[in-house]
Amino acid sequence: MKLYDELAEYRKVKEKLESDIEGAKVKMRKYLLKMTKAEMKAEFREYKTDILEDLCVEIGALEHEEYEICQAIREVLEERSNDSN
Repeated sequence: MKLYDELAEYRKVKEKLESDIEGAKVKMRKYLLKMTKAEMKAEFREYKTDILEDLCVEIGALEHEEYEICQAIREVLEERSNDSN
């Protein structure tokens, strides 16, 4: 019975974390979509490269409204690539 209880608790914690992560993604989308593309790029220049590389996927890159977010991210990554050459 103890193992069953631990598994049930694990599932509750996992569901809570997944919900929290989704909520954070929604907040981030809303925050970014209030910005102009230039403002987004200025914001993204403060982020580490590995974070930027994952960000489009994490916030839903294939959804239409996030196209501008991902485009801004790609442009910042391209700037960094050009700066390192």
